[in-house]
Amino acid sequence: MQSIFLSAQAGLSEQVKTSGSASTFDNFFRFFFLLVLFFGILALTILATRWAAKYQRGTMLAGANLKVVETLRLAPEKFLCLVEVGKGEYYVIAIGKNEVNLVGKVDGEKLSLSEMNAADLRENAFGKILAQFRKSDVGK
Repeated sequence: MQSIFLSAQAGLSEQVKTSGSASTFDNFFRFFFLLVLFFGILALTILATRWAAKYQRGTMLAGANLKVVETLRLAPEKFLCLVEVGKGEYYVIAIGKNEVNLVGKVDGEKLSLSEMNAADLRENAFGKILAQFRKSDVGK
């Protein structure tokens, strides 16, 4: 009777040992799987956000006939925009919270337009901030 009990106990302890190592492997596999899943969802979120931003900006379906040249903020939710329609026709529009009004037409020859677009300005501004950050002790 004792020998049966001892052999059953030995078999049980052997199962616990093997299930313990399998449990560690299973836990590692589950952790790795969840980590890959997390980064996959994060990557999909970033891609979806970029796509939505391009869609809202109109770059996916935009034509070459309308272009916002300059925007001036007058107050919260109130802007003046200089819009180029076609080639050389410029209009000033006023944009409010729930309205868009045509202010008037502007002669393109009287405007002083820079050749830099908004993306170049953002890159230059970021470059200046990055250079200041590198020079300061904050980055070290």
